[in-house]
Amino acid sequence: MGAPGSTESRRVRAMHGSAAQQLGVFILTAALLRHHPGATAPGAQPLLVIEDPEAHLHLMTLASVWGLLEHIQAQKIISTHSGTLLAAAPLHTVRRLTRHQGEVRQWSVPRDRFKTDDLRKLSYHLRARRGVASFARCWLLVEGETEFWILPELARMHGYDFSLEGVAVVEFAQCGLAPLVGLARELGIQWHVLTDGDRAGSHYADTAASFMAGDQRRLRLTRLRDVDIEHCFWHHGYAAMLKQAAGLPGGAPVLARQAINRAIKRLSKPYLAFELLIAVTQPGSAGVPKPLRQVIDTCVQLARGAPQYCHSGHVDEQL
Repeated sequence: MGAPGSTESRRVRAMHGSAAQQLGVFILTAALLRHHPGATAPGAQPLLVIEDPEAHLHLMTLASVWGLLEHIQAQKIISTHSGTLLAAAPLHTVRRLTRHQGEVRQWSVPRDRFKTDDLRKLSYHLRARRGVASFARCWLLVEGETEFWILPELARMHGYDFSLEGVAVVEFAQCGLAPLVGLARELGIQWHVLTDGDRAGSHYADTAASFMAGDQRRLRLTRLRDVDIEHCFWHHGYAAMLKQAAGLPGGAPVLARQAINRAIKRLSKPYLAFELLIAVTQPGSAGVPKPLRQVIDTCVQLARGAPQYCHSGHVDEQL
């Protein structure tokens, strides 16, 4: 390595902890194990434990790390905080650990648990695009973009930070509800479904109900009485604001559906959601609509592991 003050010594110190050194260690380890002279007992395999291989690596570099790890001919235990790296690993190799009263429980997904098409949807819509959700304690499963944007902000106004609580909002319309609920159950992740009160919402509610055991409807499912979240706001103190967004006089007699459709046409659904959030923060506003407050409270309690909210009858703390 050279004398302490030598050029070689300074060069090694400069590379310590760098991405180049990290990748070099992976490549060297893979080569050593691949060409190992066979000193281990017959049938034995080395066990390699790697903690946070994503450290010091750029995201573009990180995408290739799993390919290096795969070439290491050994049993591997890899811990990570990276959704990108986790998404690269085959789903059946992932292990999630929870702890209850000092006892650690392991959750995993059987290799043939999902059909090929469902596995593709989970890989794209959840693992690749929402990798952070794999680390959540509770999934709030919602129909679309409006709920995805609006619910974390409503939770913050209600006194909770979904990120700190371990609650992830996940849209299910494109992926399908059944695969997401199935994956949550296999990995021991708490879940709650929020649906609209229309015909599609009824279908989603029936799908969610098929995964429920006993009297779990209050814990697992909220079906709005209104046809969608905009109508929920209309009936909980925001009719005047929605009329204004539609460009209608405040006192004009108009049906909720007509005003909301006009507001969406003028602003778009996501932008209307932002306008609703602004309205909630205004002095004298009606606050977070009660049905949505209840959804938020339920998800936070599920994430915190309150005994009455846990599907297995005990508190699970994610490691």
